[in-house]
Amino acid sequence: MPVSKNKRNRTKRTQNKNNSMKGWDLLNTTHDGVFHLLNTPRMLQPLLEDKRIDEKFQGEEREHLVQDLQIIGRDAQLIAQRLNEVGQRHADKKGEVKTPDEIMDVIVIDTEYKSIYSEMEVVYSPTVLSLSARLEKKRDEVIKEQKELLDKLANESA
Repeated sequence: MPVSKNKRNRTKRTQNKNNSMKGWDLLNTTHDGVFHLLNTPRMLQPLLEDKRIDEKFQGEEREHLVQDLQIIGRDAQLIAQRLNEVGQRHADKKGEVKTPDEIMDVIVIDTEYKSIYSEMEVVYSPTVLSLSARLEKKRDEVIKEQKELLDKLANESA
């Protein structure tokens, strides 16, 4: 069955809309996305600065916490350096690629971003997730203790 001209035009518009981010723009978006993922641990800052949570880490747990923070800091610095080096190679470019050499450059750079992202998934993210889980567990302990104290005070005043 033949496809109507109207449907073909809609298909082309949809394809153009879906391909609106081409070449250099896609790399710039990928760079920004990986950079934002790299900064995820900043969301843990309020938990790290809470003295009540900090006091919950004693002995070996504290040593492990400090060690993980050092590892995350070192890994983040190394990954950020690589990310910036790759980003510099296309920082001044945007829009579509125009030549076969540019196509090859985009493919090579995209592969490097995938490598950085894979490294983050294997090395960086598990440490961040482990730290996050331990901080949240200590936060929950603090909340539970505060609730118990409030309940005790409420019962004493009743």
